[in-house]
Amino acid sequence: MNDEGDIKKKAIFFGFVLVVFVAAGIIFYVFYLSPPIEKTYVQKWMEIEASRLPQYGSPELCSKCHFEQYSLWIESEHHSSIQCENCHGIGMKHIENPYDGNYMPRIDTSREFCGICHESIPPRDESSAIKTVNLSTHNPEYSCILCHLPHRT
Repeated sequence: MNDEGDIKKKAIFFGFVLVVFVAAGIIFYVFYLSPPIEKTYVQKWMEIEASRLPQYGSPELCSKCHFEQYSLWIESEHHSSIQCENCHGIGMKHIENPYDGNYMPRIDTSREFCGICHESIPPRDESSAIKTVNLSTHNPEYSCILCHLPHRT
């Protein structure tokens, strides 16, 4: 029985020593052997991450090719609060590559898409300046854009 107790104590002691050596080795590597993280590395990493963020355009940039839609939109109620990219998606890549099919703007004319902003939801109805409708009762058999032209309203 005494030998088993001694073996357990020795195993625990050697396990503890092993953990201490591993921790000391990691600390030594991190603070003495690993290359220092310099500001240039951090700056480069930040540039790479920033390049991954979505790049937004502006309605004025869209107007260079889509002048008719821009002219209608600039006179509409949407002008003060809704940008092209709210409905058509992030557009800077399309602006930079207008003929690349990978970057074509989204054109979703479904009632569900219009309902993202315009569906009647009780808290929204009371406090919102956005005109809302009940999608299930407001001409459910028709597409919204049949009567409501988004670039004009």
